[in-house]
Amino acid sequence: MQTKSAKAEGMYVCAVREFLKSERKKLGGTRAMYVLLYSQEPTVSEEKRLINLIGRGALTAEFLGLCVDKLGLGQVTLAHAFGLSDG
Repeated sequence: MQTKSAKAEGMYVCAVREFLKSERKKLGGTRAMYVLLYSQEPTVSEEKRLINLIGRGALTAEFLGLCVDKLGLGQVTLAHAFGLSDG
């Protein structure tokens, strides 16, 4: 059952957000994810911006590609990232 937020935003975007949140947690948090993505320590506002982007911002193909490249997600299927069955 979709939440009100998922219906308003779309199930695919919600699934990708949850996937990215899970990856962020595996990496040890937002700061660690930022360092991997941008090769530098974030300022407080940059860290907050990444939190907001993953939580509710406009996820672009450019950002998703950056995540695949810098976070080593090349073997993750689109089906998995979008919360669909791989089979």
